[in-house]
Amino acid sequence: MKTPEELILKLNELLEADQFDQDKIECILKQLKEHYKLNIKFLDFKYYNEYRRRFARKEKMKYVRIQDFETAAKFRNLEKECLNYISIKNDYNIEKSMFYYDLNYLFYFYFGKAKNDGLVREYLKEKGIIEVVPSP
Repeated sequence: MKTPEELILKLNELLEADQFDQDKIECILKQLKEHYKLNIKFLDFKYYNEYRRRFARKEKMKYVRIQDFETAAKFRNLEKECLNYISIKNDYNIEKSMFYYDLNYLFYFYFGKAKNDGLVREYLKEKGIIEVVPSP
């Protein structure tokens, strides 16, 4: 049986493969879940980025000025979430999409730039493995 690290290395290779192989991805994820009891955590660095943080801050300030505090709070929360993601990305020097294993979690760092990133993301979404954040 392969180690979690070997399986995750294979998942990362599949992100950049010329052909998307959903069956292999499904098989590897099943092994990781059944044999190693890993939970999957999706981190969407494409969505929660510096541009969206600046936009959220600008909108928050606009709604504070017109005293629509409920809407301002929604943008404040989005700004905080973006800051959390930016901090994680910077603290751990994450620069590209990849799967990463740590503390019984399989993290999927998503930037949307790997060859099969979008297909992997959609597969995980369809299978109910991850939730994708809707645009505000």
